[in-house]
Amino acid sequence: MSKKEDIFNATLQLIIEEGIQAVTLAKILGKAGVGSGTLYHYFSSKEQLLYELYLKLSGRMSESVLNGYDPHESVRIRFNKLLKGYLEYIIHNFHEHNFTEQYFYILRKTRPSDSAFDTPFRSALGKIFTDGQDQKIILNYEIPILIQITCGIIASIARGNQSNRYILDELKKQQILDSCWNSIRA
Repeated sequence: MSKKEDIFNATLQLIIEEGIQAVTLAKILGKAGVGSGTLYHYFSSKEQLLYELYLKLSGRMSESVLNGYDPHESVRIRFNKLLKGYLEYIIHNFHEHNFTEQYFYILRKTRPSDSAFDTPFRSALGKIFTDGQDQKIILNYEIPILIQITCGIIASIARGNQSNRYILDELKKQQILDSCWNSIRA
């Protein structure tokens, strides 16, 4: 593993343990076992490190969720596949997703016009919604609102699963996807 990967892993581990605000460069250096020169070779600041970690993890999530995705299938099938992939990703990568979700909102405040928000996952989901609106089967809401509704449901369900409030079997997952669909269909 490279030193840069060591720094990313240490940063994520510290965020899981202490939260974003409590993480300092000194803690990252200690956890990663690298010197400040090594850290500054890759990142000019904590903000840049967190931004690059966000880009890396949101890219990994998009790649995973879009694996096998076919943009030519029907709106409903694409919706189900994409959101099921998103749910599965969160279940298996809960802490990574937790960081990207938190950082997304921080980034929105500090860099509101940043293109980092336009992940391939969000673009594919947005396309599903616009196609569904064109077919008059999805509510005519703004795309960011539709994304927030559906992804918010999925993320909330995954948090409940992570905290052992319930166990998600395949039937429950499908029921959740059906509920997401029903929440945005026209």
